Amino acid sequence: RDIGRLMFRNHCLLDSRVFRPLCLAAYALVHEVHRVGEKEAAKGEVDVQAESCGEDRFGLVELLESFHGMIVGCDVADDNLSSSKHTKESYEQHLVSPMTAAVNRMADWDL
Repeated sequence: RDIGRLMFRNHCLLDSRVFRPLCLAAYALVHEVHRVGEKEAAKGEVDVQAESCGEDRFGLVELLESFHGMIVGCDVADDNLSSSKHTKESYEQHLVSPMTAAVNRMADWDL
């Protein structure tokens, strides 16, 4: 299973033109969760109509948590025999670490 995840990470994400736009989209999602959270805090309550226009903070946080789960699933050790070595560092630095920090900061604590 880890070989498949490693190959997906290396060839479909890092060795293609998808990785940088994926990082930008992830950062934009974090920014949107933060913006909607500040907007709700300024009003002092959750806007009932916000859900209809896509500004539901809880829905955005769920999306952020789901995305985080997917990227963490591809965070497997590098294969020392492959031609594209040291991809874990780049993946970890640009995607996994920032998303983990965002989820830890913005998501609700589950008991």
